Amino acid sequence: MKKEITKSRRTVAADMNATTKMVSKFISESGLSDKEIAEAMGLKAQTINKWRHGNGFPDVENLFMLSRILGIQVDDFFVIKTDRQLQ
Repeated sequence: MKKEITKSRRTVAADMNATTKMVSKFISESGLSDKEIAEAMGLKAQTINKWRHGNGFPDVENLFMLSRILGIQVDDFFVIKTDRQLQ
């Protein structure tokens, strides 16, 4: 059965500044060290430290892996702007 796609009149977008802060918040509140997260992801601790302090943002694959390590959904990281906020 083919799923029909309906076009929405609403425009939404990720608020990347707020989303970066959410990534930082979840990492900081996890109780895990940069080294522990980095080892689990196969990355350098310096990379995790950048995310923790809002100086970088994980790519999609790393965001997915990070969500699994932290026990949250990928969507939990994102802060969405609505039509009114985009104007």
